[in-house]
Amino acid sequence: MRTLGEVGAHMAYNAVLVGMLIMYGLFGAFVFRKFEATERVSVSDGQPGISRDELLVDLWSGKDLDFDAWSVQAKNKLDLYEEGFNPESSISAEWSLDESWLFACTIFTTIGYGNITPMSTSGRIFCILYGFVGIPLFNVVAVSLGSLITGVIQFFHSTYEKRKRKIVAETHKKDDFDSEPLASEVNQEGNLTFKSVLSMTVAYLAAGTLLFSLWEDWSLFEAFYYCFVTLTTIGLGDYVPQNMHHTVFFGGYIIVGLVLVTMLFSTMEEEISQWFDKIKKAAGITKHPQEDKKDL
Repeated sequence: MRTLGEVGAHMAYNAVLVGMLIMYGLFGAFVFRKFEATERVSVSDGQPGISRDELLVDLWSGKDLDFDAWSVQAKNKLDLYEEGFNPESSISAEWSLDESWLFACTIFTTIGYGNITPMSTSGRIFCILYGFVGIPLFNVVAVSLGSLITGVIQFFHSTYEKRKRKIVAETHKKDDFDSEPLASEVNQEGNLTFKSVLSMTVAYLAAGTLLFSLWEDWSLFEAFYYCFVTLTTIGLGDYVPQNMHHTVFFGGYIIVGLVLVTMLFSTMEEEISQWFDKIKKAAGITKHPQEDKKDL
């Protein structure tokens, strides 16, 4: 991407892809919540059908308090008891829309925290189908976003280089310019360098560390540990955000962060391959004759 028009077109295309991914995440959140809500209600319907009043009379048997005083005390305790087993309360705690959205994100990004899982057969079947479609969709979005980030940096680098050359030409210092190589964020093939991607990833992890430590009341190390485990898709699930007021941010942070980490690992693989090639060359290890024929 060398022109502003190309950058704008690529950004519009990626906006459509990200919008599709968000809609897919919301679709999954609604379906998972529907299936798991139905499962929890059906489990609750299987409990003994004794009425509240009958239970109070049974609890009253053999008590020394007068009935009015005891019934108030017993009802308060029963309210606390029923709140803990109320199916609606359980749904809102584990399968709220925010929690379901975050769960859907962990499916198509393959993070898989494991803090909540589908319990119904319908939910599990849907989880298989949802991941089967969602994982390739996310990979397409991730590759496209990575290309956009590279393109934007290439555009600004190219613009900077052209302006600097123009200034040098106007000031008649071409010889000095040619003797001073430009520091570049891209290599000769036009790809981002390892150092540039590493710098962006570290900055992104640091920003997430600060925000999560503030919102989740974690230490800086705990927040950094969560960000790293999440963005590398290790997804142990020992630390999971509890403040669901920032769920949209969580989803966005994960998606963009996975793109950066994927780019980082890709450039690391290139660096490691080049390093091993140098070792092979120094050791006098040559390619197999068949490999040489393929290169020809």
